Amino acid sequence: MALLKVAPDISMVHLRGSRMEYEDLEFGAPLGEGSFSFVFKGSILSKHTVVAVKKLKAPKNITELSIFDEFTREIWIMRLGNILFNPIPRTKYLLHSGLSHPNLVKFHGFTIDPCCIVVEFVGGGDLFSFVLKVL
Repeated sequence: MALLKVAPDISMVHLRGSRMEYEDLEFGAPLGEGSFSFVFKGSILSKHTVVAVKKLKAPKNITELSIFDEFTREIWIMRLGNILFNPIPRTKYLLHSGLSHPNLVKFHGFTIDPCCIVVEFVGGGDLFSFVLKVL
């Protein structure tokens, strides 16, 4: 029986339009590490687009399984999250490809096996370091 039928939430069927094939990603230099992922500069081969790829760390034990919740939550926020930035009505928004605002990093998609989040590449380092330099 397909995972899609048994557990549609795990296969993230509600985000089907943003799902990508892992084989369509090319990984480049590592950019950093977060609490639940490694971040790489990469590209989407089929689109010839430079991106940042957040690759989920494998959980070491059962207590770390919450990283899958964080992964799903981040995709949800990036794809359908805060409608305050989008002027189109809510019903149309849910059909829209995702959040779009000049001050937000563009969400390109995600992969399931392994779990990756693909976003726009923004050079110049991380936001935290930039803020520290400005202050």
